[in-house]
Amino acid sequence: MVQTSSIAYDYLLNEAQSLLARLNQVKPFTMTMPMVKGASVSNNALAAIIEMLEKGKHQLRHAVSGFIRKIAKAEMRDGDPKPQQAHFTILKLRFNSILSIPDTFVVIARAAFLQQGKVDKLFSLSFACWYG
Repeated sequence: MVQTSSIAYDYLLNEAQSLLARLNQVKPFTMTMPMVKGASVSNNALAAIIEMLEKGKHQLRHAVSGFIRKIAKAEMRDGDPKPQQAHFTILKLRFNSILSIPDTFVVIARAAFLQQGKVDKLFSLSFACWYG
């Protein structure tokens, strides 16, 4: 008979590996944001958006890889999987927030088209909200 905790750890390992595979499929921001020059954000804002997304993806990739190493260790399988489930939930929330950032900047880009010049101030406020 297989222990319940072993099944839970196998599930968490599979989900974390899937999360990492999905993260590796996320396209660069410039590939998902085709726009004409008049409707785009400034070059400085675009560079900051790209840097923020790439930094977030790198940090998340590192965190998920560490989680996979931790789960894969045989000695971990004897413990209660609930704390590891909570840790995975946080990783999944971070992943979802990374995916939602480009959607937010689509709105900003549309605002740029309507109010050229004010978008940089809006961008810096958005950036401060995510990364303080």
